[in-house]
Amino acid sequence: MDRGQTRLKSSLKVLLPFGFSLVLVATAGATELVVTATKGLNLRAGPGVKCEVVGSVAYDEVVTEMDYKAGTGNYKGWYKVKTKAGEIGWVCAGLNNEFWLIRTDEKKRRRF
Repeated sequence: MDRGQTRLKSSLKVLLPFGFSLVLVATAGATELVVTATKGLNLRAGPGVKCEVVGSVAYDEVVTEMDYKAGTGNYKGWYKVKTKAGEIGWVCAGLNNEFWLIRTDEKKRRRF
């Protein structure tokens, strides 16, 4: 159990006996990633370069991570993502020593 779940459990023990109602929203674990590849990335039907290109994601666009598959060879891995427009597909995390996606909170830290 992670710290967020532990905090939620502790808060529930305090609040629920006092008659508070509870509505849970399933957003825990949703990580936002930003595209750092200057030419953008291909959005693919599956996790691999042989999978059909179904769209694209532009440089500096923010996407939501849905799944991850480890890469093989020089590929860093593949993220299943959802764009702000609602498109879903797979993008490559990077190649060799380049990373094409980073967490949005990491980008904010690097700007300061």
